[in-house]
Amino acid sequence: MKKKITIYNILLTIFALIFAAACFFLVKELVERRQAAVYMASLQSEYVPTIPTLPDTGSKVPEAGDAPVEEEAPVTMDQTSTANPSIQKLVSDYPDVVGWLTVEGANISHPFVQTDDNSSYLWADLDHKFINGGTLFMDYYNSKDCSDKITVIYGHNMKNGSMFGQLKKYLDFDYITENSDVYISFPESTAHYTAVACFVVDGANNIIFDSIGEKEDVQDVVDYICANTKVNPDVAMDGSSDILVLSTCHGSYETARTLLICIAD
Repeated sequence: MKKKITIYNILLTIFALIFAAACFFLVKELVERRQAAVYMASLQSEYVPTIPTLPDTGSKVPEAGDAPVEEEAPVTMDQTSTANPSIQKLVSDYPDVVGWLTVEGANISHPFVQTDDNSSYLWADLDHKFINGGTLFMDYYNSKDCSDKITVIYGHNMKNGSMFGQLKKYLDFDYITENSDVYISFPESTAHYTAVACFVVDGANNIIFDSIGEKEDVQDVVDYICANTKVNPDVAMDGSSDILVLSTCHGSYETARTLLICIAD
């Protein structure tokens, strides 16, 4: 009987320790998430850029007696260029920063960085201190001015929806067409992109990642995207397109990635 009580007490102690450890890590994660949210809010309050309003490109249906109207040129990045004093200050304060990414449909309004690797900011803030969710970062193969045909920005798929945690909303094609605006605010300009497709790929061996910063024509990448997912037919996309890819873990298996494909104006 005494032996049974001893075993019972040992098991009870083990379960109590497991429960205490689980509570500790849960509280630790909640505190870290809260700290990350406060940190990001402080960055946004100080540095968030003003997004320029794009001209309305919708066409008016002509009525009888209306004079002919010349067709307007499509809006381009140059036409939406404007200096961003807040981003100039941000880059001055944190030299690794490239710009600010805004995707309202995914609740993304964050700075992104670039270094000589793709790991420095995985779990670090702009001061190189640990932060839950890390910092968005551009692939180190890319040009900082997004002049490559394929530019990739990475972010964590956080369970609480922060960082790139809401990109999965774009797996619904209707959501893409209703929330297509994507902006990158640089110190001296603002680039507008249109989200056209979102799908899941194997990031370990994929033509999109293999093409980062190395192609002058991306027709094979465009063909791959069109063959593997539904693409917005109202947005022109061909081998000469400049493609921005927002990439995050999908979660179905280790190397699965959710990609939001965006086309520059």
